Amino acid sequence: MYGALLIMTPPARSQKPAWALAFKRRREEMVGSQEELAARADVSQSLISQIERGVQLPTGVSMDRFARLLEALHWTPEQFAEATGLEVPFVAPSRSGPPVPPVVPRRETPVVIPPELQQVIDDYGDTYPELRDPTIQKIIAAPRNFGGPENGPQTAQEWLEYFLLTRRYLR
Repeated sequence: MYGALLIMTPPARSQKPAWALAFKRRREEMVGSQEELAARADVSQSLISQIERGVQLPTGVSMDRFARLLEALHWTPEQFAEATGLEVPFVAPSRSGPPVPPVVPRRETPVVIPPELQQVIDDYGDTYPELRDPTIQKIIAAPRNFGGPENGPQTAQEWLEYFLLTRRYLR
């Protein structure tokens, strides 16, 4: 009897991510070879290869290297994001300087002055003028505001003692 003929088909190649294909297209259009892009961006050719194979996210490298890649590909961060669908983690620099991190708006946390502390401010504000400073009041009230009502001094006397112990560190 004859044995069965087994035909082996090569395994299906995994699909490259769309961002990897977009990166490769841009490189081919704007620069040419991987080696040329690597030289222009001052990165290794293997990094370019990893990005184009979908092994390495272009946004996963250092901000400096990513900025150099964008610059070498003549891509703005907005164009990069649109072409690849990836979020840009920072604003790429112009040729004149280093990468600029994003501006994160500062969230102002409301500070409540506990009534016991307000009593100390009213009673001792003339003796200790720094108690009248709103910034100092916020600093002193921090244990209660950020730790919860059970944290920090509880009575006016405890607030006064807390202030006297910490006042040398406040200015």
